[in-house]
Amino acid sequence: MSISGLWLTATSPRPIDAPLLDASPDHDRWLAAMDAEPEPMAGRLGLEGRLETEVLAGESVEVHDLHDDWAFVTCPEQPSHKNPRGYPGYLRAAHLDLGVSESDGAGDPAPTAGATSVDPAAFLDAVRAHAGVSYLWAGLSPHGLDSSGLVHLPLRTLGVRFPRDCSDQARHCAPVAPADAAPGDLLFFARPGSEPDHVGILTATGRMLHVPQTGRVVEEDVPTDRAETLVCAGRISALG
Repeated sequence: MSISGLWLTATSPRPIDAPLLDASPDHDRWLAAMDAEPEPMAGRLGLEGRLETEVLAGESVEVHDLHDDWAFVTCPEQPSHKNPRGYPGYLRAAHLDLGVSESDGAGDPAPTAGATSVDPAAFLDAVRAHAGVSYLWAGLSPHGLDSSGLVHLPLRTLGVRFPRDCSDQARHCAPVAPADAAPGDLLFFARPGSEPDHVGILTATGRMLHVPQTGRVVEEDVPTDRAETLVCAGRISALG
């Protein structure tokens, strides 16, 4: 699977990110290089504020500007409050030839959550298929996921268009009291005064699927430190 990075700016990548910038991006070599770094912030954790999300082979993008080796694009399959046309960012221009479908940007703005109806059990099965996948900031593939990617990618696989980021996901869910949440509902966590920055998928009372930062996708009892920062729960309208 070809995977390209969508960067905040054209100068966001670090020297260690070179394998992901190659004309034929090597995602596995990139992960291995970061994991070999003794200082976590020089590896995966240092992607915060640099890498926005990932773009998968065959995913459509709208190209708005080309400059040198970079394309400024939006990703209609990844709804975001950052741009009504889809997640915005900088993509290596060479990666437009890797199966990414290029649009001229003349169409309608990216739709948000779709009307497809999915059984919550099918959603949970699709999430569990990623058990053991390691945490990756902005990760959106079976090679690495962040917490909101663990929600977005299985829903996309099931034909449901749903926001990419955690805070947007919270806004697009129907509010549910945490005590009334059912399997398949989302649990959102946040630091005091901040928007949700972590999401888990409820599987049973007191249990959730999620990917802890520096960990792997796991189903477990809601950790005490997470329970203390639970701010809301939400129900995905397409599940029912």
